[in-house]
Amino acid sequence: MHKKFIIRLICLVAGLLLLTLAVLRWWSYMHNLRTVRRMVSNPPTMISIITRERAHALGLTTLKVRMLPLPHFTQVIGDVVADESRTTHLSLRFTGTIVEMRSDSNAKEVHQGEILFVVRSNELNAIEQEYLLALRSTVSNEGNVRRHIDGLKHRLERLGLTQTDLAAMERKGEPLRDLSIRSPVSGYILSQTTTSGMNVVPGYELVSITDLAHVIVVTHLDSQEGSLLRVGQKAEFHALALGRDYLEGRLKMISPATDRLEHPLLARFEFLNPEKRLLPGMFGEVLIIHDVSPALVVAREAVVFRRDVAYVYVARGDGAFEPRVVTLGRSTPSEIEVKAGLNEGEVVIRNAAQLDQHS
Repeated sequence: MHKKFIIRLICLVAGLLLLTLAVLRWWSYMHNLRTVRRMVSNPPTMISIITRERAHALGLTTLKVRMLPLPHFTQVIGDVVADESRTTHLSLRFTGTIVEMRSDSNAKEVHQGEILFVVRSNELNAIEQEYLLALRSTVSNEGNVRRHIDGLKHRLERLGLTQTDLAAMERKGEPLRDLSIRSPVSGYILSQTTTSGMNVVPGYELVSITDLAHVIVVTHLDSQEGSLLRVGQKAEFHALALGRDYLEGRLKMISPATDRLEHPLLARFEFLNPEKRLLPGMFGEVLIIHDVSPALVVAREAVVFRRDVAYVYVARGDGAFEPRVVTLGRSTPSEIEVKAGLNEGEVVIRNAAQLDQHS
C-alpha cells in the first residue's frame, strides 16, 4: 500500500507539472499573438504633412504604386576576375637584364605599342652582330647568304625586335644596346613581376594584360541552385563601384568546384564592362534571373521596417500621409514587390525613411 501511494503521488505531481507547462506555453502564445495584432492594428504615429510647403521643406518626394514586370531570381555573391580568353601573358624568348621600367603598377591602362620596360641582353646582342656581319658580306646577294640573312632577321623578329628596331640597327650599322619591350595589346596590367635590375629567362611570365571591356564574375552555388541554371541565362551584377547602376550579362559556364563542399558548383558569368568601372578583385551581388512576371512594386526606400513589420506612408486626400502595413514579396536592389496592403495608382512617400526620422 505504501508503494502504491508513492507511485500515485509521483504520477499526480508529474501530471501537475505537465499541465503547468502547457498553460505557460498557451499563455506565451496568446501574449505574442496579442502583441502582433496590436502592432499591426496600431502602427506608430507619424508627423502629418498638412501642406505641400511642409512636404517640400522636409524634402519629401512621392511616387505612384505601379504594376511592373519583376524577375524571379537567385541572389548570390560573386567575385570579379579577368576574362582569361581576353588576357595576354608576356614573356621573353631570351635571357637578359631589365635596365629600366616604364610601367610598374598593376591596374594601369596601357596601349598597344607602349613601352613597358627596357632590357639588355648579351644573347640578343650576339645575334644582332651576326645579322649585321651577314648584311655587310660582299656576296650578300647569293642565295645561301640571302637565306641566312632572312633566317636571322626572322629570328630577331621572333625575339621581339620590330621593323623599326631592325631599320634603326641597319641604318646605324651597329647592334642595339638596349631593346624596348612594348605592349602587344591595349588593356589593363593585371599582374607584373618585373623590377629594374632583374635578370629574366625565356618563358618566365613578366606581365599580364587583360581587356576589361568584358569581365567574368565567379560565384559558388549549391546543387539545388545549380539545378535551376542553364548556359546563356540572364543575370545582373550590382557592385559598390557601380553605384545605382548595374551590368547585364549571361551565364557562360558552370562546372564542379573541387575546393568547396557546401557549394560544390562554380558558375562563371560574363558581363560587358564598357566604362571599365569593374576591376579584378572587386565583388558584388549577382541576380540570376529565372523568369519575369508582373507585380505591384514600389521603390525600396519607400518601405520602413519597425519591429519586423513593413510600412509605407500613403497619401491621403487632405495632404497628409498615413502609415499602412504591407506584405512584401520579391525584391531587386531598386524595387520591391507589395503583395498586400496597396492598390495600383496609390501615391506613397518615396523617401519614407527620411519622413520616419521626423516622426
